[in-house]
Amino acid sequence: MHTLRDLEDCQHLLSQTRPGAPVVVLGGGVLGLEAARGLVGRGARVSVVESAPWIMCRQIDQGAARVLADSYAAVGVAVHARRSAARWIPGTGLEVDDGTVLPGDALVVAAGVRANTELAARAGIVVDHGVVVDDGLATSDPRVHAVGDCAQHPGGGAGLVQPGWEQAAVLARRLTGSAPHASYTGARPLTRLKAEGIELTAFGRVHEDDDAPGLETLTISDRHGGRYAKLAVRRERVVGAVLLGFPEAAATLSQLYDTGAPVPSDRLALLQGPPTTVPEAQGAAEAPVCRCNAVSRADIEKAWLDGARTREAVAERTRATTGCGGCVRDVGALLSGMRPAPVG
Repeated sequence: MHTLRDLEDCQHLLSQTRPGAPVVVLGGGVLGLEAARGLVGRGARVSVVESAPWIMCRQIDQGAARVLADSYAAVGVAVHARRSAARWIPGTGLEVDDGTVLPGDALVVAAGVRANTELAARAGIVVDHGVVVDDGLATSDPRVHAVGDCAQHPGGGAGLVQPGWEQAAVLARRLTGSAPHASYTGARPLTRLKAEGIELTAFGRVHEDDDAPGLETLTISDRHGGRYAKLAVRRERVVGAVLLGFPEAAATLSQLYDTGAPVPSDRLALLQGPPTTVPEAQGAAEAPVCRCNAVSRADIEKAWLDGARTREAVAERTRATTGCGGCVRDVGALLSGMRPAPVG
C-alpha cells in the first residue's frame, strides 16, 4: 500500500510496479486520475475506485465525468464510481463495498489531505476542518496567522497551490505595512487535469442547475469523440466551465473568467475554431497566467521588457511554467504576441 504525496512516494511506487501488474488507485480526484494515467502509461493494469457518484465530482459535472471515464477506459483504466473500499487483501487486491474484489499487486491511496490542527488547538486557537482565519488571514488570536492548506477561510482555498500564494502575498503586504488593509477574499480555483492525451480544464460554477435563475448554460457532449464542454454565464460574465478536449477554448474562457470581461454574443463561437478575441477588462494585466507560482500577465510582460524573450528565460525570471506545466501554451501565446518597440 502506498500514499502519494511527494516525489519520493512516486519513485517508490514506480520501483514496485512492473508492466502488466494490476494496480488499484483509491481516489478518483485529480491526483488519483493523474496517477492512474501515469501508471497505465508504464504498462500497469489500473482500476480507479471513487466513493462519490462520479470522478472529479468537486470540479466537473456528471456529463463530463461520463465522457472522462470513457476516455480513461480507452487507455486501459477501469473506473469504479459509487464504490467504497472495504478491505485490502495482500496478494489479492481491494475488496469494495459490493463484495467485488479488484485485483491489485499495489494500492495507491490518493484520497486528499487533512489539515493538522493539533498545535493550534493546544494553543487555544479556534479550529474546525482547519485553522479558522478571517480576510486578513488572522486566527482567533490576532497575533497568529495561517495560510495554505492548514488555513480555513470562508472562501476556501485549502488543497490548492494558487490560493496559498495569494494568501501569502496578502499577509506579507499586511505585515510589512505596504498595504495594511490588504484582504484575502477567497479562492477562484481553476483545475487542469495533467494526463497524457487528455485535455481537461474546469473552473467556477459547473454544478448549478441549468434552469437556475439568471444562469445561461451551453453544453456540448461528444462521447464518441471524447469531448465535452459546458459553459455557464450569468449577467454576461463567465461564471464556470468544463472543457474536455477543447484546449483553445479553455485558454479563452479562463481568461474571461479571470478578468471578468463580458462574453461575446455568440456563445458557441467561444467553443469552436480559433480562439475568439477577448475584450480587455479592468485588472486584466493582473490576471494569473501561471497559477502554480502566482505569475500574472504583467509579471511576464515586465520580464520580457527586461530582456527575457524566450519561455525558458521567462521561467528563469518569474518561475512561470515551472509548476504543473499547464500554462506553457498561454505563456507561449503571450510571448508570440509581443514585439520589440520600433527604434528611432
